[in-house]
Amino acid sequence: MKRRKLLASIGLGTSVVAGCLSDDEQDGGNTSSGDNEVKYSDYEVCDHEWAPVNRLPEPAEEETVAAIEGGKYETTDELLLPELIDIGTTYITDSGAYYEPAVTEDGEVSQLQVEETLPREGRELTVKNRLKEDVSIDIRIEHEHSEGKLLDDPVLIDEQIKIEARSQTTVSNTDYFGEYTGEFAVSELNLSTEETWRVHENASTKGLWITSDEELRFEALYVRDETPFCQWDEDGNLTW
Repeated sequence: MKRRKLLASIGLGTSVVAGCLSDDEQDGGNTSSGDNEVKYSDYEVCDHEWAPVNRLPEPAEEETVAAIEGGKYETTDELLLPELIDIGTTYITDSGAYYEPAVTEDGEVSQLQVEETLPREGRELTVKNRLKEDVSIDIRIEHEHSEGKLLDDPVLIDEQIKIEARSQTTVSNTDYFGEYTGEFAVSELNLSTEETWRVHENASTKGLWITSDEELRFEALYVRDETPFCQWDEDGNLTW
């Protein structure tokens, strides 16, 4: 298991948040005393896909929260987050939002940036026709994110599709993480339903059945076991 040295308490060096040095730092006022010496602990490097920000060790949590709130975090010290996770592999999660971290260097200044994103689960909504005849179904599916934020258009589909007897189809672009609202109607059978569901790291691809009893049934097709995430104990060991 890979381990790296993590700065457990910050008492030396100069930190910069959002690109601005404080007046004390510009005047050389950021010094350390014998009572505030730097201590180190060994931390295992986490290569899980998810790192909740509130499960990071406190110094790394503080710099990551600063990057989320301010768009970036800069320091002339060594950044802590890259010492804990594999940048480019692990997503930062915070209150239902997902972020991709990136690190750049500009002279003596290291910069942590986080960009909000929508991961994709990989399995799309499936519509199954269990009848002995073809049917047409009107489908409108909308994602929770407003237009122009993370998706160009929150309405992912608003059209009628035909499904042959005893067959199924998938609805494109319905594997983004987040919350969905779907309206489904089979007019020739006088059937309709409105459903909401959420795709996230532990779930959940859904399926809509047009049953042999001429009913619409909306159910989970696939639910993962709880997904491992990055979390450490006080000795720096991964607990998952």
